[in-house]
Amino acid sequence: MPDSIDPRYAAQTQYWSKFFTGMSDAYRNLPMSQKALDVADFMIASGAAQVLDVGCGMGRWCIYMAKRGLTPTGVDIVDKAIQTAKKWADLEGVDAAFAVASATALPFQAGAFEGYIGSNLLEHLGLEDARQAVKELRRVIRPGGVFFLSFDGLDNDPSPHEVMTDGSWFFTKGPFNGLMWRYFTDAEITDLLAGLELTGFTTTETGARWVFGRIPEVA
Repeated sequence: MPDSIDPRYAAQTQYWSKFFTGMSDAYRNLPMSQKALDVADFMIASGAAQVLDVGCGMGRWCIYMAKRGLTPTGVDIVDKAIQTAKKWADLEGVDAAFAVASATALPFQAGAFEGYIGSNLLEHLGLEDARQAVKELRRVIRPGGVFFLSFDGLDNDPSPHEVMTDGSWFFTKGPFNGLMWRYFTDAEITDLLAGLELTGFTTTETGARWVFGRIPEVA
């Protein structure tokens, strides 16, 4: 696949490494977003105790979920973020595991988790890698398990960017310089998740899409 060797894909780790390096410890104590509260409620109501947060960043959601009684594992491609997450979990005294890993090649056995979280994850992978990430989602979540994914709405006044062959944007100037982002339409999201049970598909006031779903039981 030509896109798989595009250097703009490889640049994503550099972008996020710089992003997380600029974050302070004060970020750990900010109020949790309504999205995080709703997702934790969803996991608890679904009986999903073993939860995987992919693209977990510095682990705030994992720490919060651990405080709610879940057993979270967080993964991210940025070592700096994972090291901070481990430090913060220790400071909070919670049981949360973290590892450096890609959404497209998760280092876990099939069916290892009951819940999956990918908050604004797939839109930064490009189309083919997003498809591979969904395959990994299906592999590591046991039948009957649940998932949450979110996607931003279309930016109608974006920073300068290049358009990649799959329709993703690569920002070339401004605050997102070096970031890759792809707008998924509702139809593309539905197609991406074909074969999974979508139990909730909500569009927020900002145009973001929140998708709740379930892995089908084995026939």
